[in-house]
Amino acid sequence: TATLAGADAARARGCRTIAPFLPAAALADLDGLVLVGGTSGNPAIERPDAVLIGDLGEAWSYAFMQEAFTSLLDGAEFVACSRDVKRSLPAILTHCFSLAPSIHSATCPPHRWPW
Repeated sequence: TATLAGADAARARGCRTIAPFLPAAALADLDGLVLVGGTSGNPAIERPDAVLIGDLGEAWSYAFMQEAFTSLLDGAEFVACSRDVKRSLPAILTHCFSLAPSIHSATCPPHRWPW
């Protein structure tokens, strides 16, 4: 799944503490990682090593976006689990495809942009 691939990418970067912004059903794919903040249901008591975002659809909120931005600006790695464009409007506006580039470009220096 995209979540497993994202978790593997985070592990490959040495990340163990993750702030997931994923649907609840996808959290089971993050076994072995410490989940803080985001949609984990656990408090964000420390800065995560990585922010892992996926398709939250209409569950995306300004509070989630602010939390993700803050973690990234504090030095967390950025991992997007999906850039799927096989969606129809208006769903695509809240899909990971539209948020991933926005969050990444707002928090990472241009030399780290993957596109």
